Amino acid sequence: MGQSGIRQATVAIFGLEDVTTGANVNPTNVSRDINVVLDVQSHDETITGIALTLNDETIQCRGTSADADLAGAAGQLEVKCLLQTATVDGECMGMQMPPKYANGDYNVGAFITTDEGKTRNVTATQPVTLKNSGFVDIVHAAGATSGVVKGQTFYGGPTDDENTNLIHACPVAYDGTVVGTLQLTAKQIETGDEEGTALDGAASFRTSGSATASRIRTRKDDEAPFTWTLLSGYNWWVEDVAGSTSVTNTEHWFINDGAILDPDGRDVGAKFRTDNENGMKGPFWFDFSAPRVNVDGDSEVYLRYHPSGGWNTAEIDDGDYISSGSSANLWVSMTEERGVGGLDPTIAVGDCSITANHDNKSSTAFDAAYEDVRNVSDLPEDDAVGPAGGDISDDGGLECYIAELQALEDAFGNARNIGSSSLDRIQSGNFGVDKTAPEVSDLEPDGSVVLSVNTVMFEAEDPDLETDEDGSGIGDVDGQRYCSGSWWRSNCTLPAEVTDGDGSITVGGLDDGSYDVRALVEDNATPANTGVASYSFTRDTKAPTFTAGSGPGAVSAGSSDRVTVTVSGSIRDANVIDEALLSVYANNGSTAVCAGEDPADKELDKSRVGRKDIENDSKRIDFEESFTIKRPTAGGAVEDLCFVLEVKDVAVDATGDDDGANTAQYAAGNFTINWGVGLTFADAASAGDAVSSLTMAEGATSEYFVALAAEPAADVTVTVSVDGSDKITLTGATDGEVELTFTTENWETGQSVTVTGADEAANADDPEDGANETATIKHSASGGGYSGISGSLPATVTDDDPTISVDVEELTEGEDAKKVTITVNLANKIPAADATPPGSPRTITVTWAAEDAAEATATAEDADDAAVTEVEIEIAAGSDSGTGSAYFTVTDDDNDDDGELEFTTSGNHVPATIKIVDDDDDS
Repeated sequence: MGQSGIRQATVAIFGLEDVTTGANVNPTNVSRDINVVLDVQSHDETITGIALTLNDETIQCRGTSADADLAGAAGQLEVKCLLQTATVDGECMGMQMPPKYANGDYNVGAFITTDEGKTRNVTATQPVTLKNSGFVDIVHAAGATSGVVKGQTFYGGPTDDENTNLIHACPVAYDGTVVGTLQLTAKQIETGDEEGTALDGAASFRTSGSATASRIRTRKDDEAPFTWTLLSGYNWWVEDVAGSTSVTNTEHWFINDGAILDPDGRDVGAKFRTDNENGMKGPFWFDFSAPRVNVDGDSEVYLRYHPSGGWNTAEIDDGDYISSGSSANLWVSMTEERGVGGLDPTIAVGDCSITANHDNKSSTAFDAAYEDVRNVSDLPEDDAVGPAGGDISDDGGLECYIAELQALEDAFGNARNIGSSSLDRIQSGNFGVDKTAPEVSDLEPDGSVVLSVNTVMFEAEDPDLETDEDGSGIGDVDGQRYCSGSWWRSNCTLPAEVTDGDGSITVGGLDDGSYDVRALVEDNATPANTGVASYSFTRDTKAPTFTAGSGPGAVSAGSSDRVTVTVSGSIRDANVIDEALLSVYANNGSTAVCAGEDPADKELDKSRVGRKDIENDSKRIDFEESFTIKRPTAGGAVEDLCFVLEVKDVAVDATGDDDGANTAQYAAGNFTINWGVGLTFADAASAGDAVSSLTMAEGATSEYFVALAAEPAADVTVTVSVDGSDKITLTGATDGEVELTFTTENWETGQSVTVTGADEAANADDPEDGANETATIKHSASGGGYSGISGSLPATVTDDDPTISVDVEELTEGEDAKKVTITVNLANKIPAADATPPGSPRTITVTWAAEDAAEATATAEDADDAAVTEVEIEIAAGSDSGTGSAYFTVTDDDNDDDGELEFTTSGNHVPATIKIVDDDDDS
């Protein structure tokens, strides 16, 4: 305690510890680094610093105003202070270094300082005896070039005085031993090999005082400085060999395992190797190796470019075009850099037409038009025509380009001597440069449209080069659409082509919807220059749809000459409906279909009813439309009609024309109109039943009745005539017409009309006279509100004349009897027995006669039967044909003319003939 009554701080030495293990250290055998353990008590003072003393030297331990342990100490504080007993004075520069503390006896003390500047010393020091072993310190003094590669620092680079790497070895002796000679071993080992197993090869050093060097494992210097010079001029053993087939990487360790002699030649190595930790230093990574060419083949200048997906490379063949796209540059193939990497080629480009530029050896200097070309963009455009390609260029450019490697370095500046006359030139093929992309223009469609066709179109052109020569020409063409956030998805590619400048993209595989599509037209340069054109359109291949609403059904006109009908429905489309037309058709054919599906259906004339356009420039049309339909001038009782809807959307073809619109026709509803006026026709034979046609046999008559369908306003005259009066005649006709008069009293009483079928004689010259004939009976009304009303009845005259046919074409005089089958055909079947009136079989007798030839005779069954002169053929009721037969023989005579055998029947008929062939020799 001090005079003021304040308790003073104290410090005492507890003991000595091993820095690594914390074990107690024997004070009589101290070496290397130890901790001195102190007991510090602040009491009433504030401690600001703690230090050790070794004899008279002070060694700072702790003490700053920011030291939390000291500033906040209260009571006892244990402090460990580092004491480095094996330190040296100065830096290792290849000289023997003196130790800071020679081996021997020392006293270790300690003291503390307070914030009032007071010093408190230990009351008792700790005696120690230092017994450090000698060692050799090895230091790498790096040259000017280094770099960090994958976490390790590499050294190397070109040979010059500023880039000399030095390896210093400095002996340190604590007992005063002097070193006169020192040896050092350099080992090339596999990275991470803690045992330091030597591989083939070692560092090459320059002999002290000499510019030469040799590859050595152990080196001896007779006196200090013990320094070895590592030069890139002898670099082939000092390199990192990343990617080697035998090892992953190599590194160099410099090891003190050779002889260490004093100036008198005595071996004192044992005094410097008691601690193996100081026996070697490293690892050190070196790269003094220049890049190699012609590895696994002959190197050449080639093209390297970087599209999406990584670097691509391509050889340059004579006549190729290259471009500056995708960071394209000239590079060198078949090279190897087994060190840190980073090749840096120097490439010159000259005119391919200069002979010296094609020399195999570099004895003739390359005539460069462009030095140190890094990227294709450094070169102006020019064609690719080589010396063998024809005329010399007259455009101010070169004939074509050729590139040659001038120098090759790595990232450290290690350089390959390319100028050696023994090394073949490393060149490219002859090439041109085309930087101009194809032009894609005249897009069809050229705006945002609704598209229904399967193609979009464009024009493609490859512009001239800067030299006004042709470019590389159009190469690949691709069609793509934007999907999933990218243009480059393979499933979005569309077929595309260019022919004679006309290009197209097939979009037929696209579903309906909105699309962005582009055309990519590439030229033949590498990498290709690309012209791009984009389209935006909505794909629509479906016509508007229609849902029918209500229709008029059956309508009665009464006495009116016009009616109003209403139809409704709904039209839908994914895009705007450009056209919607409603019209009324006469449903003349099948009432199950309407208009386009039935060619018999015809649109009503505009004089009766007009069309209606209900389009409203929207995607949905809900309509209810009324039509006023006028009575037809021809009258008629009931008229079958239907509504037809024709729709078209706004889709266009590639040129923008609405020829590409999607169209459809829909039946919007069937209906009938009973106009209440017209003519009626009744059958006289069936108690006044309605009749729609007449049938009669030749020469027979048929009667029917004509009446009005509704009461007229006054007398009505109906004029009856025949269209085909040679087939049917009117009874009582004047000038071919019969007039019937109806009044308001007798309008519904039928008036008789009689017609007769013409009896036409059938003959062989006009076989059609043996067929049924048709005609039309026409009726035209006038007066009493029936003017313009007409009606007609079709009439058929059935033919009853037979037609004869035989199954033999010819008979020859003198031959055996030949059977002939005779067939009689009628145009109409004989009425069946149960028909009204009942039918009965008809027998037709067929006879024959020979003309201009010998007589023909016939028998009924065979040649031995009695002769016959006719055959009776019966046609049963319900049938229209019958057959009979006879055996015919022709008498042989002296007449040498052919003749014929004719088969006939009574009445009107069409005969049949058989040729009779004469067998006489007319010579």
